[in-house]
Amino acid sequence: MAADRAESFRPLTGVRVLELSRLVPGAAVTHRLADLGADVVKVEEPPVGDYIRQVLPHVDGIGVQHLTLDRNKRSLALGLRSDEGVAVLHELARSADAVVESSRPGTMARRRADYATLAELNPALVYLSYTGYGQDTRYAHLPSHGSNLAAFAGVNPIERRADGVVVHGPMPYGRYRASMELAALQASHTLLAALFQARATGRGRHLDMSLVHTLMAGDYAAMTDYANNGRLYWQDLPQPTPKYAYYECSDGEVLLVCAIEERFWRSFCELIERPDLAERGAWGEREMDFGGEDVELYADVQETIRTRTRAEWLDLLIPSGLPCSPVNSVADALADPDIGGRLMTDRQTLPGGREVTLMAPAWAAGHDVEFGATPAPGLGRDTDAVLADFGVAERTVAAAREAGALSAPAGPRSA
Repeated sequence: MAADRAESFRPLTGVRVLELSRLVPGAAVTHRLADLGADVVKVEEPPVGDYIRQVLPHVDGIGVQHLTLDRNKRSLALGLRSDEGVAVLHELARSADAVVESSRPGTMARRRADYATLAELNPALVYLSYTGYGQDTRYAHLPSHGSNLAAFAGVNPIERRADGVVVHGPMPYGRYRASMELAALQASHTLLAALFQARATGRGRHLDMSLVHTLMAGDYAAMTDYANNGRLYWQDLPQPTPKYAYYECSDGEVLLVCAIEERFWRSFCELIERPDLAERGAWGEREMDFGGEDVELYADVQETIRTRTRAEWLDLLIPSGLPCSPVNSVADALADPDIGGRLMTDRQTLPGGREVTLMAPAWAAGHDVEFGATPAPGLGRDTDAVLADFGVAERTVAAAREAGALSAPAGPRSA
C-alpha cells in the first residue's frame, strides 16, 4: 500500500460483533468485518479456545488460518456452560450489534444464547446462524467439515486411481479454499445488509444461512447450467481449444491464452508472428467464441510458443493488452509486487520471529486499511478490556470468575 495515504479506511468502526463459533466458518464470516473496523469479539471457551488455533499448517506453532482470520479481533475467554457465564454473555448482547454462531441447531438454545433469548434483551440485534446445513433441513444436526460440505454441494470432485482408490479430483486446493471464502463473504454480505436495516428500523432478525447452500450459490454458473441444460459447459469444453488454452514455453513454464474474442485472436496471431493462423479460428455471430477442438491448430500455436521463454512472451503480450497470464505457483504469485505484494500486511510479531498474513483486497482512494494493526489474539487476551468496554457489571464478572467461567488472559500471542 502507498505510504502517503493519510487516513485509515475503517467504515465499520463502532459496529460490535460477538463471534460464538469454532473453526473456520464463523471466523471467516467476521474477519473481513474486523479488517474494516468492526469490533469483533471472539467469545472462546477456556481453556482451549477456538480449535482454529490448532489447525495445520502452523507458523511458529500457531495455525495460519487463526493468524489471518482472527487478526484485528479481540479474544474473550468465557465459558457458556454455567449460569454465571451466560449472564456475562447476556450483558454483552445488550450493547452488541450482531452475533455470529456456527453451532448445530439447538445448541445455542440449550445455553440460553439463541436469538429468541438475546433479542428479548436487545431487539435491534442481528443474529446470524451460519451452520453446515441450515436450521431445518434433514441434515441440520449432522456434524461436518469443509470437505463434507463441498461433497454435498457438488463442488468436491473425485477421481479413481488405477489401483481403484478414490481420491480428491483435480480441483486445486486453492480453488477449494476460495470457494469456502466466497461462501463466507456471501454470509457477511447478508449480515451487513441486515445491520443496515436494523440501524434504520431498530429491529434485528435471525439469519439462517448454511455453508452447503452458500457453496452451491457461489458456483452459480455450473448449477444453473446443469439445472437448465443437463450438462456442464466448462467440463464438456473440447480440448484442446486453441483460443483458450495452456501453452508450454521454451523454459518449461506455462502460459495461459484466453483470446476468445475475434479481435484478440487476430491480434495474438499477429504478435506471435503467425498471421496465417488467424483465419483458422471458427467465428460465428457471437462476439465471444471458444471454438471447437482443433488439434492441428493447437499444435501449430504450441510449436511457436515453445520458441521463447514465458517471460519473453509476457513482455510481448501483456503490454499489447492481450488476455494472457502466467500460470503461477504460490511462490510466483507472492513474488509479483502487483499481485501478492499488494496483499502483504506489515509483518506481525510472533514468538519465533516476524511473519506476514495477506490483507483483504479492499482499497479506497486516499485511505489505507489498517491490516495487521492488531495481530490475531492469544486466548483471552482482551477479556478484561472487553468486559469493561461493554459495561458488564462488576458483580456479574465476579460471579463468573468464581464459577470458573472467566479465565485469566493468556499471553499476547499464545496459540
